[in-house]
Amino acid sequence: MWFIIITCRSLFHMLVTVGSLMLVISAIATPKWLIGKEIKDTIYGNKTYRQTVGLYNRCTHINNLVMQRLEPNCGIYAKTFGKIDSIAWQACVVFLGISSVLLSVASFFTILALCKQICLKKSVLNLAGVLQGIAGLFLAVAIVIYPVGWDTDRIKRMCLGQTEDAQAFKIGQCELGISFYFAIGSCVGAFFGCLLSGYADRSVFSNDVQEEILEGKHLICVA
Repeated sequence: MWFIIITCRSLFHMLVTVGSLMLVISAIATPKWLIGKEIKDTIYGNKTYRQTVGLYNRCTHINNLVMQRLEPNCGIYAKTFGKIDSIAWQACVVFLGISSVLLSVASFFTILALCKQICLKKSVLNLAGVLQGIAGLFLAVAIVIYPVGWDTDRIKRMCLGQTEDAQAFKIGQCELGISFYFAIGSCVGAFFGCLLSGYADRSVFSNDVQEEILEGKHLICVA
């Protein structure tokens, strides 16, 4: 006997979980954790541009002789894990990677819960909530330790003047980029999903759902 059970709360929980996963993947992949100070293009005019850097990748500008202009050029600056500028950023990559794995499994569980609510005598949605809570903790640690890595030469070139020293938590003329906010959004989503998992679980086993099962329905949609 099979059932597909969809409730508003379980569906919302699934969307929050998958959304958190997409945000952390975007944070890892996008080279926009920091946006550098404005640099004036002295070759092709007085336009300005800004470099960006991620945890292991960066975007700069290169000279396009054909088009007679500077164009963005993005790529991975750290070809190996050990080449990442800062130990703090290496730790961020590890914590974010673990979080993405946990949120991937949690997302699988939320989808699985549509047709199988119990696994090894445990609620699938509750298991997803536990994983989300752990992922949220890892994400929070990554967000907190990320500014510790601002003491590198790369950050000095991007954010500070020639006479200034790069220091942890000193951002200078740089700005936090969208990748950093992706990580914060994923952290908030993970904790919110953890709290929501209990409500979603109760809705799946509610009296309304049980009544529709007794009526012989296999596709059950309730508020």
